[in-house]
Amino acid sequence: MFSPFRYPSISVRMQIPLIGDVNALALVVSSGIAAVLLANFFLSKSSADPPRKPKIIAEGKTEFTLAEVALFDGKGPEGEPILTIIDGLVYDLQKGREFYGEGGPYHSFVGRDCSRLLAKNQISDASDTGLELTDTEKDQLEKWKEFFQGKYGSIGKVVK
Repeated sequence: MFSPFRYPSISVRMQIPLIGDVNALALVVSSGIAAVLLANFFLSKSSADPPRKPKIIAEGKTEFTLAEVALFDGKGPEGEPILTIIDGLVYDLQKGREFYGEGGPYHSFVGRDCSRLLAKNQISDASDTGLELTDTEKDQLEKWKEFFQGKYGSIGKVVK
């Protein structure tokens, strides 16, 4: 087949000590790729957010608003309180971080009032009808309150 355009084959070879004969184009391309990867690695390390210090609860604090409890939602670093509300009482679940921290199976209980979930033995609000709790559910909630009081102890109460 006839082609009006013909490009000469360019092949520049270089002799590099300890490596030997190398194609110059391959060397330039691979060096560029290596430079981009290294720059990306070091730039991503330096621009990462520094570890944040855990939020703390003021010593002696025993009254919490819903908004304050929501701040301690188990998404913070190790050592930060993980708060939940059960029937008006606030509990710090930090020593159960593997269960209540971010990614834990009961993370949906934290940073909020989880009384209805416990009374209904549910992990999600998805199937809650919003109806008043039955006597059986109220008894179940009392059992959960005893459990949490024994395991974690209440640290305060919720105020408006």
